[in-house]
Amino acid sequence: NGTCFPTSNSSYYCICPNGLLDTLMSCSDSPCHYLSTCQQISNTNSINYKCICPDYLTGDRCQYTNNCQKKPCYNQGSCISLGSQNNFMCLCQPGYGHYDCSIYLGLSCNSNVCLNGGK
Repeated sequence: NGTCFPTSNSSYYCICPNGLLDTLMSCSDSPCHYLSTCQQISNTNSINYKCICPDYLTGDRCQYTNNCQKKPCYNQGSCISLGSQNNFMCLCQPGYGHYDCSIYLGLSCNSNVCLNGGK
């Protein structure tokens, strides 16, 4: 049920669908992206390794580009990489909106925009 990819050493790694785990892999199987570092984990019941990603990669095996590396959020918005290529979400500061927090909405918590006692 997984998607498998060749690695540089005539081996392969597979990405399992959500909810499924490959419990038999270890760092010797090269499960991480070739630009990341694999850290062996002992005394666990399910996953035997952890991939340490460089800043520009994300995902459990560092298989996705970290879209937040380019700082796409304006006006001090916080970026969350959503794991697939070119997908991110900005958490905007109060008063700002749009997908990249680039539009000033003119609203803030002090504007009393809530009705019926809302805060």
